[in-house]
Amino acid sequence: MTDTFELGKTIKCHKIEFNICPDLWIDASFILSKLKDKEFKEIKFLNKSGTKLNNQVESLPLNGGLYFFIVKATSLPDTASYLLYIGRAKKTTTHNLKIRCKKYFTNYKNEKERPKISQMIHGYGKFLYLKYIDLGDNNDLISELEEKLINNLIPPFNDFIPDKSIRDAVKAFS
Repeated sequence: MTDTFELGKTIKCHKIEFNICPDLWIDASFILSKLKDKEFKEIKFLNKSGTKLNNQVESLPLNGGLYFFIVKATSLPDTASYLLYIGRAKKTTTHNLKIRCKKYFTNYKNEKERPKISQMIHGYGKFLYLKYIDLGDNNDLISELEEKLINNLIPPFNDFIPDKSIRDAVKAFS
């Protein structure tokens, strides 16, 4: 049996605050219209032991798009999943979905540069999944959708909320 004190410490270390605001979901027509014909794909981010990237990361597209880090409980993986982070990968000569997503694994150890990303991968790595959507080379659309989705969903590991009024409201009540 698990020691109650140790279990309590572990639970506290994994506590995440989610902002779930249905009022922000109401006008999602732009997002839905741009994503309606697109296919979301999902892969496991790390291998079973959480020590290396999952081999499927190599199959990520060389295009631009959006990606979402999701943590899933293994006891109910299709029911108990939580959106942690939304990111974008623009299509350039040095960036795409594959390159951008791989950087999270190589850079997460730098806790000073991206502390939330480091916490996300350290704390949930074995249970992290990457959902992504290939948006080709439409970099303006990629940026616009990322901003709108972050404003709409307020993922807990995103450092910045683009909309100032939403950002100020979250900060005022934190």
